[in-house]
Amino acid sequence: MPKKYYTYHIRVANYEFVQVEKWNDQNQSLGQPSGKFRYQEKLTEQIKELLQISRENQLNDASQSRLLGEALFDMLFDDVLLHDFVVFYNEVVQAKQQLLRVELDIDERIMPEVAALPWEFMCVPQRANLGTIWIATVPQLVFSRRRSQWIPAKPIQLNKNEKLRIALVVSAPANLGSVDYQPVETALEKLAAEAQQVELLPVVNPANPETIDAVLTKKPHIFHFIGHGCLKNENNQQVGKIALVEDWGDAMWVDADYFGELFNQHRPGVVMLQACEGAMLSASQAFVGVASSVVQQNIPVVVAMQYEVSNSTASRFARRFYAQLAQDDPVDIAAQYGRRTIALNATQYRKRDFATPVIFMRVPDGYLFKAERENENVSPSNDSHNLELTGSVRKQLREALLDAFPTEGNFEMMLKEELDQDFNQIARGESYEQKLFYLIQDLKAKNQIRELINAVRRANPGNIKLLNFSKNYSNHFTDDNLSKLKLILDKIDFKLVKDAYLKTLPKGAAIDNREVSNPKDIESIIQILLKDYPKTNSDIPTSIIELAQRLANQKQGDDRKYQDLENWLEQVIAKLDIKLPDISKEEYDYKQLQSYLLIIVYPESKNFRLEAEFILDERQKPQPEPVHLEELLNFAHEDNDRKGILCDSFEKISEQLDRIIRAFIDKHPEVLDLTIEIFLSYKYLSQNIDELWKIKNDFKYITIVSEFNFIVHPIERITGTYSLRNLRQGWNRLIVTLNENHSQDIIMKKIKPISKKDERNWSKIANDLKEKIGLKLTSPLSRNSKDQEIFFQTILSGGVPIAFWTRDETPPHLKLEEQIDCHLTIDCLNNNLRKLIDEICRIRKEAYCEENPQNYLGYHLGFLCDNPHRIPKIKNLKLK
Repeated sequence: MPKKYYTYHIRVANYEFVQVEKWNDQNQSLGQPSGKFRYQEKLTEQIKELLQISRENQLNDASQSRLLGEALFDMLFDDVLLHDFVVFYNEVVQAKQQLLRVELDIDERIMPEVAALPWEFMCVPQRANLGTIWIATVPQLVFSRRRSQWIPAKPIQLNKNEKLRIALVVSAPANLGSVDYQPVETALEKLAAEAQQVELLPVVNPANPETIDAVLTKKPHIFHFIGHGCLKNENNQQVGKIALVEDWGDAMWVDADYFGELFNQHRPGVVMLQACEGAMLSASQAFVGVASSVVQQNIPVVVAMQYEVSNSTASRFARRFYAQLAQDDPVDIAAQYGRRTIALNATQYRKRDFATPVIFMRVPDGYLFKAERENENVSPSNDSHNLELTGSVRKQLREALLDAFPTEGNFEMMLKEELDQDFNQIARGESYEQKLFYLIQDLKAKNQIRELINAVRRANPGNIKLLNFSKNYSNHFTDDNLSKLKLILDKIDFKLVKDAYLKTLPKGAAIDNREVSNPKDIESIIQILLKDYPKTNSDIPTSIIELAQRLANQKQGDDRKYQDLENWLEQVIAKLDIKLPDISKEEYDYKQLQSYLLIIVYPESKNFRLEAEFILDERQKPQPEPVHLEELLNFAHEDNDRKGILCDSFEKISEQLDRIIRAFIDKHPEVLDLTIEIFLSYKYLSQNIDELWKIKNDFKYITIVSEFNFIVHPIERITGTYSLRNLRQGWNRLIVTLNENHSQDIIMKKIKPISKKDERNWSKIANDLKEKIGLKLTSPLSRNSKDQEIFFQTILSGGVPIAFWTRDETPPHLKLEEQIDCHLTIDCLNNNLRKLIDEICRIRKEAYCEENPQNYLGYHLGFLCDNPHRIPKIKNLKLK
């Protein structure tokens, strides 16, 4: 069954307003919000310049692409519509995990300069707190241009085993530049060889009205045109024209009406217009104008390149686009995948390439080609493949249904309640058994068998015949398995996922292959493993199972996301009846080690005793024994009852730190990622030890924070009974908040802000914190030592795992509260706060690497971040 989709239709009819229409998955209206069209306001000189350098192919900076994309987005979405879109996106994509179609409707006859803007650049602004979302490439969303006035096109029915026929048409007039079409032809030939559902017709060259008419008699489903275009001024309007070839070989310029009339011979499902590489600047703009006109002449889908692109980029898009169509994907989804394929390659989002393909569509749900196939090796999402529904299997399913629902009335009731379908209306035949026979046949043709099986199992979960049928014929890795896994992986630190992925690859696969060795996101990792290194067992991609297993082995404490991963593994393994790959004896890659130096500082009268342990990558399974301080420095204790090193002053602790760190690096040069964690009494947390404690590198004394990730914790969360208990309660609040809410507003309400001194009733604040997950003090911490102690006592009593404060007045330009808030996001708080810690360490490091660190936020910022699941490990280390 196709994934359900919701629609967000954006209509720009004039220069004043933007009108939105929203529909749910049943095509029912969800409202018509409107907003101000901010075309003039957002079209600043800077944006005009970016548009110009994009047209001239001088754009080579992802930040500039984003600036342009956010400006285009802001033109359509004022504050009201931005809020509406964010809420709708979170509901549809995040909560319901459904597809969101975004359709742009601009009348190019009234506003040609607006329609000509490269809307495919659009990027959701950072202030929306949705992360990075490029509208034209993000997988969970589909972007197209679709006029509401266009008459919807009917799907094109493909006969059984009928292939998608592609006509490649080349127009290369002698008096214009050459047309290098061979790379595109090669890509299409390769696709036709690999995909059984694709046929490439003989290339048409030269393209004149007669040769085009002739190839259209072969009824191609896809018409791919490569050639020259231009904009010509006619009656004070820029009119797009396309160059065909005259009899004597020169250019024959035709407008959109003439070009569109050629398709009266046969109307392809898709027309693709590509300006040849090296074409004049206006050629691609002309193709976009022609495309918009051609789609109005009953062509269901027209794709145009709004910029000239290299043949390699065009080939990459075309191959992915046509491959998705061959798998029965909707055309707009195929275009979205094509654009994403461009973005995942070398040019990424630095250049204009990803935003170049424009799709104009008249197909309401995108399903242009309807295939009638039986027992073919098609897409894994096809239920007829997954269930291998031969005649004998259909018979077994019918018998199982009869056993589970002996009477027609019971089955009719189940079908209505579970699938909201009327059995008597959709089934044929005289008897109940005949009706089931034809129902199975019809649902198989629609790829809805799995939905039927799920429904009957819900209605009668204990029926033995149904259970046996499902076990025997449903044991295949499905798109649903993959979708659930992606949702889980999105919550795990990408560095950990990438590390597990690299270990899953075959030996040597990543050498000299940048695309394989450096994937950009979860989707890239999944696609590489599925397509290039599936390690296939039948139709089960065991490399995906292995990736999940490696990550599950890294579980810490009762972390929810790793528990979800383990549950996913158990369900998939049970369903597929396979064994997990044995990876327990593999040699661990120490180049990826993330190791920790844990130093506990105990006050002893006027002295301080340091006890230290090293954890060589706490992710490793099984973990090696920790490296003890005594072993590292090779000394014996004078006092056999006490371990560690005694310091006679707080300031001299850094001397011993220098000694310890240097010894560890000498002994373990393979460890490149070292985090230093200090456990101090809360009475010393107000000290700026970032500045106070220094170590000596090969040349001079430097701050520890400028060289290593450096984190300070209150020792009372190790030694104190109530402080640890309070922290566990606070951590549980954090996990519940992240699991139950997708709203940034909810997150911010769980952070306790403290600013004015007259608000500092610490007993009340400590009690308030028992409902919060964090605290931020945005005015300077008192210089009075007693006040400072009370502040940290309040944090420990409240149990919040996160706290921010400032040690002194910060320069106004730093915008302290705004800077803190930008890190209190769902993204930063997931993954055991790992990203939040990394970001704060980065800010501090950047400050102390500057000549005047006091001008930077990292110099002033105090920060606590504690995970109670690491405390027992540290306690155990102390007892060894």
